[in-house]
Amino acid sequence: MKQKSTFTLFVVCALAFTFPIHKANGQLFHVGDKDLNFTIGYGTPWVFYHDYRTMLPPIAVSLDVGFRDDLGPGVLSIGGLIAATTYKDAVINPSWIHEYGEKSTTLIGALRGTYHYQFFDELDTYGGVHMGIRYESWRDYGTTPADYVRDFNIQIRPIFNLFVGAKYFFSDNIFILGEVGYGIAFINVGLGIKL
Repeated sequence: MKQKSTFTLFVVCALAFTFPIHKANGQLFHVGDKDLNFTIGYGTPWVFYHDYRTMLPPIAVSLDVGFRDDLGPGVLSIGGLIAATTYKDAVINPSWIHEYGEKSTTLIGALRGTYHYQFFDELDTYGGVHMGIRYESWRDYGTTPADYVRDFNIQIRPIFNLFVGAKYFFSDNIFILGEVGYGIAFINVGLGIKL
């Protein structure tokens, strides 16, 4: 699974650099714009190497608000992100005939900063950072053996995630978007609305 996701990420990045890059005549994102983004993701970073089954795929809602355009040729935006996923981590134990393991819920709340610089006429391209908190809780399921020990029940950790993305507008206020990074998922795609 790790090799498949790494290959997918490589292909997405390679395709992004095969198109001719030029500076567009005007930005699609301006100071005062408010973009509300709804995404679903693939490849959760911190459970990527386990034998897990997703119960709720990584979903996120984020907001970008145009803040400044005097820091260079692009537009700086600030906003926030709320994301969640749940999964089941099955334990492989040949000496125990019952299925058991842990179910986990992960929630992220973060501030979101992006810098929009338009490389293509049709796309709002950007890169950014999430800074916030990741909450993760675990609970057992199934029949566990007597020597089974759980590492933790709840963890709260700070997060710092980098990402790049692009938005393609179907109309003045509706767009699709894609982001690649290290947030709730490695790859996120979805729909958005310019408020």
